[in-house]
Order: sequence, then structure tokens, then C-alpha cells
Amino acid sequence: GSYLISSFDIAYNNKKKFWSLVEHYHDAIRRNPRAFLISAGLLMVDQLAEYKSIDKLITDHCINKKRGGVLISNLGYHAQSLNQHYHIQDMTFSQTPGSIKFTFGMNVVATNERGMNIDLSIVRTVIPDRNEWMAFCDEFRKVVRTFTTI
Repeated sequence: GSYLISSFDIAYNNKKKFWSLVEHYHDAIRRNPRAFLISAGLLMVDQLAEYKSIDKLITDHCINKKRGGVLISNLGYHAQSLNQHYHIQDMTFSQTPGSIKFTFGMNVVATNERGMNIDLSIVRTVIPDRNEWMAFCDEFRKVVRTFTTI
């Protein structure tokens, strides 16, 4: 099942709802880990889900249509108390452009345990072959490391 984005607005003390959501995604990813790399998405904007068929919306406006633009999202820095029994060590955030109208996506998130992760994704037909994409990613990595002196 899908969750509306508003379902993530969970009060800090509502542990039952929070862990129910964690369990849902953990079970779904464990059953079929690769499905989340190619799916149209699990999280729906409330206004869309309430008034539109998401499948029809994607079919009519996204599949086999011209694309353009860049999606850049930054979830920011999430410090963790490493003394707690449960804490996030490493986090990756991805919004693949396969099911939306963007050609290129860059998603960033960081923790104090393992640092910053940058997820780059592109629609398969935009660059002629995988080698050219890998060359782009290598150049991007060099620029980031030079800029940040890593």
C-alpha cells in the first residue's frame, strides 16, 4: 500500500504510528528490494491522491513524454546521538526521475556517522551509454571532492 505524505507528520510521542510506518517499508523493501529502484513511487501528495488516479496521471503526463529540468532535493544534515541503542548510521535518499517529468535528479542527505551521500539519477535514454554516465559521475565526484577538500 501507499502512504500519503501527510502520514509522515507523526507526533514525536506517537511511537505506535511511527513504528508501524517503519515496519511497512522495511517489510516491503525486504520482500522485493529492487522494486523500489524502478517503481513509480510509494509516497503520494495528498491533493493528487484525493482527486486523481495516480496511475492515469503518470500514464497520461509522464510515460513516453518529453522531459526536461533537474530535480534537486536536500534533506539536510541529521545528527544522531551515537550513544542511543538505535540510531541511523548511513542514510540514502533517492527520487528517481523514471516516473516523473525530470531528466536528472540529485538528492543529498547527511549524518554525523557516515557523512554526506549524494544520489544522482538520470532517465536511461538521455545519455547514449552507461560509460558516458559513469564519466559524468566521476567528474562530479572529482569536483565535489576538490570543492570540499575531501
